[in-house]
This record gives sequence, C-alpha cells and structure tokens, in this order.
Amino acid sequence: VIPILQSFHRALASATLASERVISCGEQRFGYLHLWSGTHPLFLETLKESIASARDKGLDGFVLDLRDGSGGAWWPYLDPFYADRSDFFEYSTRGTEGMSETVAAEPQTNQDAWLKPLAVIINSGTRSGKESLAFQFKKGNRATLFGTKTAGAFTSGRGVFADRDADYLLYLSVQELLLDGSVIEGVGVTPDVSVEDGPEGELPIIAALNHLGLGSGHEQQCSI
Repeated sequence: VIPILQSFHRALASATLASERVISCGEQRFGYLHLWSGTHPLFLETLKESIASARDKGLDGFVLDLRDGSGGAWWPYLDPFYADRSDFFEYSTRGTEGMSETVAAEPQTNQDAWLKPLAVIINSGTRSGKESLAFQFKKGNRATLFGTKTAGAFTSGRGVFADRDADYLLYLSVQELLLDGSVIEGVGVTPDVSVEDGPEGELPIIAALNHLGLGSGHEQQCSI
C-alpha cells in the first residue's frame, strides 16, 4: 500500500466527487451523493453540480448522504433543495452574559432547486455544520432522515475574520449555538427511520431508496 501525500479535506473533496452516481431501482432512477464535508467551496460546487445533473437527467429522487467526515456546511448547502430561504433556521448564540441577537439567512430564491423527493442519511459521525442541514431537513419535513442519531458535536465557537486583508482569524468561543431556539450540542438530530449502517454502510441507502420508490407509488425492493 502506497500512501498519498494529500490534505485531509482535499481527500474528502475527492471522495465526495467520486461518490456521485445514479442508482436504478425498477423503472425508477435515483441520484446519490455522499457529502463528506462542507469546509471548502469545492464541496458546495460538487453538490450543486450533482443536483443539476439529477435535474437534467430527469431522476425520480435523490439521496444525500451526510454520514461521517467533518462539518462546515451551512445555509448555502440547503439552497439546492429549497425554492427560497423563507423557512431556513435562524441561529443565535448563548454566551456567559446571555443570548446574542438572532441571525436569519439573507433572503434568496433558488430557481433551479431540486424539489422532487429527497432522502437524507445521517449517523453518529454526522457533526457540526452538517447537523444543521439534518435539523433543517427534518424541521420542515423536506426530507425523510434515515440512519442513527447525529453526534451532537455542534458548538465549538465562532470564527470571525477581523479584516478581509488580514492573515489571521479572531476566534470567539461561545457557550452554546442554538437553531430556532433548539439545542443541538449534546443532543443531536434523530432520524425519522432508524437504520444501522451495516457492514458496508449500505443498509440506510437501501432503506432510503425503497422509501423514495414507495413515495412515488412503486412498491419494489431496491439493492445497490
């Protein structure tokens, strides 16, 4: 085995790109992408391109896999799945002196959003920013969540650039970060359908595919 000299996040970006596929299930076809992280624009670009491809191919549903990896994802990673941001979560921080102001997403419409059926897979390795995606998808029943409860490793602090031209980051730790007033840290997000990963991690994917098929009125057993 020859090791590769590569940064961890670049490896995750490559894995995200390589994970994209179309899965046939009876007469239906579903898109799949494993979003390993949201820590670089490359991840968001890959997600957008995967959704655009699913739309162009006329796929019947989409499976977004948020298991493991790292976090970093936030509102822009939700845009591909919503017509606008009107229902996006608001966040607020709780410090030692109490609550900060509540912050909402900037209004935006998403003309090419994927509005067809969506299934999302989570597990105990889904952490940080990706937990915010799971929270939002479950909040408005935009997607059915499969897998196991997320890590609840959500709050570590806020990173703020003191100046766009400065080469340093001012780090402000916070006691708690809340989404729509809900605590994620130490609690996590629970799936709608509990499914263990299985030896190859395929069981939640199969469950998600079968759910998407049933939602379209087609009863069949999917495999991958």
